[in-house]
Amino acid sequence: MMALSPPSRIESESITKVFFIGLLHASDRMVIVLQILCKLENTVREYEKAQEKYSVKVFPEQVKNIAKYQLKTLDLGMIQQEQTLAWFREITSSNSCCTFSFQ
Repeated sequence: MMALSPPSRIESESITKVFFIGLLHASDRMVIVLQILCKLENTVREYEKAQEKYSVKVFPEQVKNIAKYQLKTLDLGMIQQEQTLAWFREITSSNSCCTFSFQ
């Protein structure tokens, strides 16, 4: 139906990078977080474009129910990506990616 960046790959990469980010020099941590943030922003934009495109599309009766639930997965993907994006934005705004406090 549509070719979007696979969120599971982005999520998996970002989780792995955050898990090991403490091994990096403090000056490199923000660079990694900003790269992840950029990828997530691009993915959210792709999802928004897809939502705009398919929200106005009229589907033939025989595939209406199929399309309805496929578009629901797009909604879910948007929610997940936006939440992940918000989490990474919080890291960059608080600059906590360089200090990660576990108090």
